[in-house]
Amino acid sequence: MVPKAVGNAEDGTPVTMEEVAYRLTAALVKVVSNRGVPGPDGQTVGALREQWPVIGPMLAGGLLDGSYRPGVIRRAMIPKAGGGQRGLGIPNVIDRVVCEAVRQVLEPVFEPTFHPSSHGFRPGRSCHTAIEEASRASRRWVRVGGRYRSGEVL
Repeated sequence: MVPKAVGNAEDGTPVTMEEVAYRLTAALVKVVSNRGVPGPDGQTVGALREQWPVIGPMLAGGLLDGSYRPGVIRRAMIPKAGGGQRGLGIPNVIDRVVCEAVRQVLEPVFEPTFHPSSHGFRPGRSCHTAIEEASRASRRWVRVGGRYRSGEVL
């Protein structure tokens, strides 16, 4: 479920760090449900959840006073389907919580402003939905006199 918009990109309503801090616990729940691996600091999602009553307020304070700094990224190589490997950056769990809280605040503001044919890193969209849309669009084009024209225009 996408959270209710907290601002509007078209009218310039600002989103604030207070809104990000307010969503930290909801973001923790989402990160824990993903059951990711520990980051470079070795902290697990379970350990963070257990320590949240202490860490949560400290993290919110760090975000609000500007002292929060993300940790380093652990690099892991994962196999690609077609052979070879792809690099994957794994942040600390607490940094994933902050990123998720920021996403929860910004996505409902900016998502409505994206072009309908934009598929990258959007909810409910993927490379597969982009291919499906491109396939549908290509079937609408026909060759007329050496040129391609939209079948809808003809």
